[in-house]
Amino acid sequence: MRAALARLPAEQARAVVMAAVYGMTARQVAGFEGIPLGTAKARIHAGLLKLHAARLAWRGDNE
Repeated sequence: MRAALARLPAEQARAVVMAAVYGMTARQVAGFEGIPLGTAKARIHAGLLKLHAARLAWRGDNE
């Protein structure tokens, strides 16, 4: 998963790590990054979708 996280755009990777690893809310991510709440939500969502797709691809290759 680290490799998949490293392939994300930096903005998405930061948002995902703050939300998923550090347990920050989208509002907290927005405040920390100095971006609108909707942008923070979009970055988290897009990053998680890409990580999920990478996980499914990895699973498919390893079954």
